[in-house]
Amino acid sequence: MGSEPVVVHANPPPPPPPRASHRLRNTLLATILGGALLFGGGVYGSLQNDTVYEIFTEYVPYGEDAVLYIQEQEFRKRFPNATAQAGRSSTRASSASVYIPRSGAQARLHDPASQTSEAKILQPGPQNSALKQEHKATPGGANDAAQVNKSSPQLAPNAKSTQPAPKTGVESRSAPAASKETSEPAPADTKPADPASLTVPPPSAPLKPFEVQDVGDRVIERLQFALNGIITTANEYGSSSYFQACLENAKEEVLSLNERVHDIKKTEHAELEKKLTDQAKRYGEIQQQHIREVNEQIADYERRMTVELEQERERLNQAYTERLKEEVAQVEKLAQKKLQNELMEQAIELQRRFNREIGARVEEERGGRLGKLEKLEKGITELKQLNVEAGAFIEDRVKLQDLEVAMHALKNVLHEQESRPFIQELAAVKEIAGEDTLVRAAIGALDRETMENGIPTTGQLADRFRVVADEVRKAALLPEGAGIAGHATSALLSKVLFRKQGMVPGSDVEAILARTEAYLEANDLDSATREMNQLKGWPRLLSKDWMTMARRHLEVQQAVDILEQSVVLSALRMQQS
Repeated sequence: MGSEPVVVHANPPPPPPPRASHRLRNTLLATILGGALLFGGGVYGSLQNDTVYEIFTEYVPYGEDAVLYIQEQEFRKRFPNATAQAGRSSTRASSASVYIPRSGAQARLHDPASQTSEAKILQPGPQNSALKQEHKATPGGANDAAQVNKSSPQLAPNAKSTQPAPKTGVESRSAPAASKETSEPAPADTKPADPASLTVPPPSAPLKPFEVQDVGDRVIERLQFALNGIITTANEYGSSSYFQACLENAKEEVLSLNERVHDIKKTEHAELEKKLTDQAKRYGEIQQQHIREVNEQIADYERRMTVELEQERERLNQAYTERLKEEVAQVEKLAQKKLQNELMEQAIELQRRFNREIGARVEEERGGRLGKLEKLEKGITELKQLNVEAGAFIEDRVKLQDLEVAMHALKNVLHEQESRPFIQELAAVKEIAGEDTLVRAAIGALDRETMENGIPTTGQLADRFRVVADEVRKAALLPEGAGIAGHATSALLSKVLFRKQGMVPGSDVEAILARTEAYLEANDLDSATREMNQLKGWPRLLSKDWMTMARRHLEVQQAVDILEQSVVLSALRMQQS
């Protein structure tokens, strides 16, 4: 006769007041803060290293715009007037029409008046003001392009005063005498000059294009482009000698400006790196302090809950142990009384039968004792057989009772809060069962390592599932064959995904985890394991250990159920017999 499990109804301690959880807000803040720090670190690394710049601008959205914006702001901060001057110079260069006269030798008659006009042009005067400005270096490379544009209209008419060209204000003021003399008619007795007496000036050497190594800013590139345009134009018209001094001065100013830009960038990069380092250190200290506070609160809460749980477990354990002892004692007393009553009834029945047999034998012996000896022997044999059957029944009953007690001990071990080995309890059940093939097959199907180490309890599996679920969510968006960047992206995006709860439909990872958690809350470990078995890829690989522990728990639970059914079947057979 088996005993039912004892349920102790105790008043549980009042639950602690619910604390306000700001999980979504904390997750969003941590995500925004982490993204800002990563984006700022990427911008800083792009300013320091070209390789980081290429990777950051190619794979990060708005990365290139952020880097270009910071570079432009740094340049404007260092050179507040450079952008305005460059804009004015480019406007002037594009709006002012620069005329460069044709170069080379031309066949014409020898005119003494032209020599006189050329001599007057070479004399000091306002017509040579552009040539004097070539030797004056002005600070700032951005003004050189404007100076070239301003001086080019003045140099053009001074190259050859006899060349027909559009007259500017400088030309009209610089050579009034030359225009008068050239406009006078030639004497009537002039003869055509000998072509052999014409002199051809040597062609001017072309200027080399200007190239700045390691350009520090886009303004330098614009200045380089403007100077190269002027050099190309001067080379095309053969007037490079007139612009050589001015262009060399402009080149030196641009190179000096480029070096200064590099120096200022180095200084600003060092200051920015120091600021970013200080800021990261400050945020790191704030984060560490917050983490320490949260860890202290969690540790304090865990200590309090551990103490309360241990006290409650000890109280329930003690009450359950006392009640179990009382039930076992009552069952033993009832079994002993029942056995005694059965033995007394059998003894009384045997005594009655024996008395009847004796009376009958006596009566028969009176009529013929020798003829009744065989019947008496047969009766004694039946009496012995009945006695043997009664002894076997008592032995089977005691064995069944011992088997029930051993099964209760095994179930108590499996239902404890902490897992521990149950090989001794299984050995006791196997020894009591004897040659029962069903019991031996159920026990033989279990792994010896599982019996020696124990199985995790349902609570431990639920706690382990919460940890595994977090890792599975991190890998839910991870494709096959992903690298480190894929793992980091999947882990980051998993923080902003909404978690499902309850028996939600669907075959995605979040739906499977929600149904598994619902089954675990309902103590349906078999259905929870079936749900987790539907995972594929990285989520299935991460949950493999949890599924192994759950299968071991289910195997042991199935073996215990088979043993209980075997005990019930033996009891039914005994009652029928």
